[in-house]
Amino acid sequence: MPTIRLTPSTYYSTSTTYLQVTNASNMYDDTDSTNYAQIYNSRTSTTSYYIYLRGFNFSDVPANANVSSFTIKLKGNYSGGYSQNMYLYNGTSTSVGSADSLSTTVTTYTFTCSASWEDLVSYGSNFGIRINCRRGSRNTAAYYYIYGAEIEVNYTMPDPRTVTSVLVSGDGTISPSGTTNTYKDEEFTLTITPTNKSDEVLVTQDGVDVSGDLVAHGTRNTVTLTANNVTTSGIQSGSSYAQYAVGHTAEDPYSSSNNMYASQSSTGYAAYSFDFSDIPSNATIENVEVRAYGHRESSTISSTYVSQCVLYQGSTAISEEVDFPSTSNSMITLTPTNMPTRSDLSNITLRHYVGYYGGLVLGISFEVTYSTGTGVDHYTYTFTVVNNTVLEVTIGAETPYIPPEEDPTKTYYSLTISSINASTSPANGTERIEAGTTQTITISPTEPKLTLALDNGVDISSQLGGGPGASYTVTEKVSGAAYGFELNESTGYYVSTNTGVNKSASVARLNLTVTTECLVTIEYINYAEANYDYGLFGKLDTTVATDGLTASSSSSSPSDSTSNYQLAMCSNSASPQTITYTVPAGNHYIDIKYGKDDSGASGNDNLQWKVLSIEPTSGSSDYTYTLTNIGQKHSLIFVFGDVQYYFITSSGSGCRLFPDGQQVFLPGDNYKLNIVPNDISSVVTATDNGTSVTSSLEKLEGEDKQGNPVVSYTYRLSNISAAHTIVIQAGTSSINIYIKTNGSWVAYSKVYKKISGQWVEQPSTDWDTVFSTTANYVKEN
Repeated sequence: MPTIRLTPSTYYSTSTTYLQVTNASNMYDDTDSTNYAQIYNSRTSTTSYYIYLRGFNFSDVPANANVSSFTIKLKGNYSGGYSQNMYLYNGTSTSVGSADSLSTTVTTYTFTCSASWEDLVSYGSNFGIRINCRRGSRNTAAYYYIYGAEIEVNYTMPDPRTVTSVLVSGDGTISPSGTTNTYKDEEFTLTITPTNKSDEVLVTQDGVDVSGDLVAHGTRNTVTLTANNVTTSGIQSGSSYAQYAVGHTAEDPYSSSNNMYASQSSTGYAAYSFDFSDIPSNATIENVEVRAYGHRESSTISSTYVSQCVLYQGSTAISEEVDFPSTSNSMITLTPTNMPTRSDLSNITLRHYVGYYGGLVLGISFEVTYSTGTGVDHYTYTFTVVNNTVLEVTIGAETPYIPPEEDPTKTYYSLTISSINASTSPANGTERIEAGTTQTITISPTEPKLTLALDNGVDISSQLGGGPGASYTVTEKVSGAAYGFELNESTGYYVSTNTGVNKSASVARLNLTVTTECLVTIEYINYAEANYDYGLFGKLDTTVATDGLTASSSSSSPSDSTSNYQLAMCSNSASPQTITYTVPAGNHYIDIKYGKDDSGASGNDNLQWKVLSIEPTSGSSDYTYTLTNIGQKHSLIFVFGDVQYYFITSSGSGCRLFPDGQQVFLPGDNYKLNIVPNDISSVVTATDNGTSVTSSLEKLEGEDKQGNPVVSYTYRLSNISAAHTIVIQAGTSSINIYIKTNGSWVAYSKVYKKISGQWVEQPSTDWDTVFSTTANYVKEN
């Protein structure tokens, strides 16, 4: 049965006069008796006062949950009085459950109930724990102290389901990926994000194409062109006062009584154009709205007394004619009857037509809503799961990999870079570098420990330039200690090994070699028995005691002097904290200890720590590596931190590979190898760890920018869990014809046929026809 544990965030009393709170920010910690809420009843005998603990956040309880019970964990104490009762209340009048005769120690009370998820939602902030403090018949004041309280919501889920989401092929991501547990009628949303926005997306549900139900979400932007975007493009007839609209928006118009007008027998207009440079050239226009603020001078609307606006594209009207309705200033709105393209925008103007009495436009605003690229950043597919479901996603119809163009008169070599816990420039992947040139690689680590630096498998750690000027090792158990620390490779933390062993200590040593002054930051989690079990960080170059702690009735302390420690904490928190040392140049050490007293344990009962960063107090912490006079291909690998990794090595002949050479990957990573044969007619074969994987190659055919045919192959690995050595062979087709001559079979690789007196080589696909009447031949593929 799943359980969600909740704590209150607020309190409420029927009488604030008789409520006292000490250190309210932490009053719900049942391990700390110095923080509490107190209700004090000194009123008439047999009177009752209440305190409510509320603010339980039920958002983590899944939709559709059926609540079976509530378990209250309460620590309190009382003095005097007649009775103390606890209730679960919805509001101040509806009891969900109750318990009498509260204990003075940490005690749990379980209330059986039947509540739906909708009930929890409806409870909201009204739901809480009510504690009653009732005074007896004698004149003795009644007290009740609350040190900690929490509710466990015990629930079941109806009809569990399983949804499996798999990215079959293509570049992009799906979320969630893998197996997701859902429940009957629960909505499941699959989000698909193609790397290339133009890629199509195919989704099948249990083998059925459901792509038509995808909902496309684009990057939509709305741009309101400012006053500076409005310019005049000339006045056909009338006054230059039309320029008053320039530099002013409809929302912030020009204030003037001057008018534009035409002669009595004609109609004139001013044409305003706009600057659309803020809208990307690849934008897809979704909506256009033009607002004009102005008036007419005559209350009559006719061809003579006109004051109206129309949108034009070139010499063609693309909107309805909209009149200013009165002599008072007002806003009118125009929209195109057909949506223009991005290229059409530059040819759009707003014309303001006037007759004899005229009118005036005081300000103009042009609002464009558009999406970029194809209008699609990702696809979201939402549906109701009614059965166990398998979803398979294919992103895009892949095209052949086309390498960057190279000067055919020059020689190039592959430079392949891969890294873990670092970014590089050039970035991870393969580049083709011209022979004889120099290339400098910059490595920016996100973890402080340099674990591996290789060039074609050779250690180059000593050849790296820059860096933080520091390295470190860990002595997991110091001499004399009964216990040490072990590395958890999945988290990177070193974890004390004396969990549950009273009067014991785990001691490790962080050894530092620093060539320049650095700040060393250690992240730690000390989730232990508060006031008794210590996480201890020694001062720089100071040896600490290797035994457990000295305990007393109310606390404990290190057996050696606390002056040996930079930090000594008795905390009970799962939250990571940090401690920073300033380490001068040279060789140094820091002793790290987890000490336990002679009884008890809480939380994880351990200390976990790792080196979070090493930063020089001046300069950069980036590394550099320089290749000069490049004359061969290079595979560079950089690994930082304590991690597990696997090598993937690719090599080939008759082709170019991307990536080419050795790379490093974390467990669970995916790998993609692009193979470009030198001759598009080549037969390509592949082995992985000595086993043929030719059947797993994906052949992709297409055209380059010049329309020439191109071919590439793709080989993939998913969820990497071992090292791989991949060998690719690309060569010409090997098909021979064997003809019996003088009783012996002779192999021929070419066949010619005389056509119109000329010998013409025949394609191998036509050899059967050429020899259709010859019995003494064998074709071997």
